[in-house]
Amino acid sequence: MSSIVAIDPDQSASSGLTNEVAGRLAFFDRDEQNNDTASAQPTPNKEKVCNEKKLESSGDEGDDDSDVVNRKLNQFLSELKNCGETEKKSRVGNALYQEIYRMQPELAGKLTGMFLEATEDLDRLSFLIFSPGALQLHLSQALSVLNSAQPSPSDTEVVSPSSEKKTEARTPSSPSEREMTGLKRNHPRGGASQYPYNGKKARISPFFAEIVDDTGKRTRVPCKYDVTNKMYVPTGGRDVIPGGKVGTRDKTAEDLQALPLGEIDETKLRARQKQIDIGKNTEGYKRLMDQGFSGRQLQDIIGLPYITEEGVLELTLICGKRRYDGYLRMWKRKLYEFAGLQKIDFKSFPPISADFSPHPQPKSNNRKQANPVRNAPSSRSWAMRVATS
Repeated sequence: MSSIVAIDPDQSASSGLTNEVAGRLAFFDRDEQNNDTASAQPTPNKEKVCNEKKLESSGDEGDDDSDVVNRKLNQFLSELKNCGETEKKSRVGNALYQEIYRMQPELAGKLTGMFLEATEDLDRLSFLIFSPGALQLHLSQALSVLNSAQPSPSDTEVVSPSSEKKTEARTPSSPSEREMTGLKRNHPRGGASQYPYNGKKARISPFFAEIVDDTGKRTRVPCKYDVTNKMYVPTGGRDVIPGGKVGTRDKTAEDLQALPLGEIDETKLRARQKQIDIGKNTEGYKRLMDQGFSGRQLQDIIGLPYITEEGVLELTLICGKRRYDGYLRMWKRKLYEFAGLQKIDFKSFPPISADFSPHPQPKSNNRKQANPVRNAPSSRSWAMRVATS
């Protein structure tokens, strides 16, 4: 060989061959079996072995001249005797790469690497260099192994997000994500505001409480419930407060904390505590406490944000008497519902003493006393008054 072409390192490195893939090259196993059977017999000379291999592949390479092939092969093998193992393998690989490049120029480096990994017998590879028919047969087998080892294009195809969304399109009969999680859509009386038609739950309005500043001005501010103190604490009023006054926009949470949030009038507190004690003595309150609801659940059940952890109305809430009485009615109405009552059951309440009763008490025989009738003055007394006057 006058010129030696080096193997392309990029092609050989990108082959990604492993021992498993190389072991699948069955076209060299037949030769190894022949060598094992022939080891028991006297070892023939190399020229005879080459002639036998040439005869085996004579059907595929009818155009080659056997004498020329044998002479070139013997000359090439004699040159390899004086070389080391590394140089010998390099020369065989370069020569084999040249022959493979003529048949498969795109996969020359990969196929050469497959042949070098499949067998360590350089004499066999040297025979393929000078036998185009045998090399063509081995190349077809190597290409079939290489195609079976590579993944199919369908496995490596990258699915775009748009196509993935199209494949996951929900059919009309399949359940929606809301139904699968158990959140079925219902429409109570306030369904338009609580569950709008777009399927999304409406935003819950924040809880508000009324505070009074130093000037006596009442302001509604957003609050959160403080479990430790059992009262509502303002969260800050920098944002515009819906339904409230603009005066709290410049106040921070610390400023609102300093304002008196609880009722301090002893007369109001005693009157409120009396009504709360009446509600706590009912059967509905006992059944409500047996359920074990938390403070937030009690607020949702009763429909009031001013319900404490004990299930009663906030005692120190700053508001007018009319508003607080309305909150008391809402709270007691829910207690009646838990007791299974549709109206007030006076048996559940203690009797009202006569001192606090607004109606007049009967004096005798349980009869109501009518207004006394005044008699008209007599004519004589009238005349005497006129005369004396």
